[in-house]
Amino acid sequence: MTWRSNPPGYRIFMKYLLILYVCSYTADTPKCNNESITGSFDNWSTCINQGYKQSHFLLNELYKEDFEDEKLAIRFSCREQGETT
Repeated sequence: MTWRSNPPGYRIFMKYLLILYVCSYTADTPKCNNESITGSFDNWSTCINQGYKQSHFLLNELYKEDFEDEKLAIRFSCREQGETT
């Protein structure tokens, strides 16, 4: 949970959205699917660690048949989302 200082009476509670992209590297320019928001987390480190875990799962379980032929890789990021309270 992250709080930022703001004008008196306002607090912003930060959340982090995990955004994954499945990318194919078979061409000169990688092609990635549309972003997929897969979770919301209270802190940066949990979001990043979950990104690595979900990437591993996607490549080795969900996309295992296409992993090698399509030269798949996962890009991910954690985007800050604030809520004023």
